[in-house]
Amino acid sequence: MASPETKIMDMAFLLDGNVLGQGVMAMEAVAGKIPVIHPNGTPGFYSSFMNDVAFRSAEKKVLQKVGFLVFHNQEELCSIVDMLLDQAVNSELGQILHKNFSERARNVGTFGQFCGLIKNEQPHLSLPDQK
Repeated sequence: MASPETKIMDMAFLLDGNVLGQGVMAMEAVAGKIPVIHPNGTPGFYSSFMNDVAFRSAEKKVLQKVGFLVFHNQEELCSIVDMLLDQAVNSELGQILHKNFSERARNVGTFGQFCGLIKNEQPHLSLPDQK
């Protein structure tokens, strides 16, 4: 696919894989207000992001309607897809994810902290020794 970073903006959602997640593409989707549907238990950026964010209670209520965009089986996946095809629901979820992703990105100070966030580690507050 030519220029997937722009093509994703035409999508209703991004489907994460069940072995490996979408990684950078998931970050681009969330940054572009595109919800990501995620299989339960798949490691990667999106599961770390969803686990790390302290969603506000109003945001949690919206996310709970779609099972936090996590599915355990084909029936749940179809249910989430049906809800995301409603443009109002899709836009609301995209806004919530984008806002929290942007806040999280602003909190990343160094490349080491960025890598720690991706790996779901606590960010290191000290800088490496300069030689």
